Amino acid sequence: MDRFSAACSEFALIINIKKTVVMHQAGSAASPVMVNEHVLETVDQFMYLGSTISSDLSLVKEIQTRIGKAATSFSRLRSRAWSNKYLTERTKTRIYQCCVVSVLLYGSEAWSTYARHERELNAFHMRCLRNILGITWRDKVTNEAVLARTGSKSMFPTLKVRRLRWLGHLRRMPDGRLIMSKGHLIQQAERWFQRQRTTTAALQGCRKT
Repeated sequence: MDRFSAACSEFALIINIKKTVVMHQAGSAASPVMVNEHVLETVDQFMYLGSTISSDLSLVKEIQTRIGKAATSFSRLRSRAWSNKYLTERTKTRIYQCCVVSVLLYGSEAWSTYARHERELNAFHMRCLRNILGITWRDKVTNEAVLARTGSKSMFPTLKVRRLRWLGHLRRMPDGRLIMSKGHLIQQAERWFQRQRTTTAALQGCRKT
């Protein structure tokens, strides 16, 4: 790091010690890293481009952070949108999709989620929709009825569509792109894409019969 810092100084660039941290992968030896005789802080997680990266590669903290930020966005719009009697349910739903869901699912195209993660996201999603419609648990309205009334989808197909859209974007990239040099990643993506197409075709065949 000292050599990197010296190279930066030649271009009038200075490494901010207070904003620079070190994260070791879980299970690896945590040796101290120094810059100009200052030991950098070692952390278990840090924020990078709006996403929380953990040393154990877990999505728990990232999903908690995304739900927290989405909840903040939802609360800020309560008086202007959700409680506004002059806005229709359709308009409120569109505002919710643009201002809340986009925050909730930021970077989800690259997530490797488990079922528990998707259930947690869907639970927050349904709470928001019920809040917008003014439906409480006493009304005994099913999630399917709430989704049909708002014209929305649950988080399960939404996450799948976002991943498929990203995979399609990868398939259309030219060979000169850096990510295309990672052949094994592209092959894994293509196999996953093919499985999704096969599953969709099978479901459509079952519906026709």
